[in-house]
Amino acid sequence: MTDAAAGNVILVVLVGGLTVAWTLTYVARVVNKDMTYVKQLDAYEEAVMAKRLEELPETELAALMKDVEEEQVRRDSKGPLAKP
Repeated sequence: MTDAAAGNVILVVLVGGLTVAWTLTYVARVVNKDMTYVKQLDAYEEAVMAKRLEELPETELAALMKDVEEEQVRRDSKGPLAKP
């Protein structure tokens, strides 16, 4: 094998290995939902919910807080193994 052919083989193996490694990291990020789009979507949804919470009238906010507290009491009284 000539030096040029050996260099080509090494180059193909190196590029192929890097491509496989990058693909595996990409798949891992997709599976773990660690993608930029997912993070942006979560941030957007959180901002929308915060804005809606800010716009709630005091009476509705108080009623919502009461419902949340009652639900928490119900879950606590069922024990740690109770399903929601």
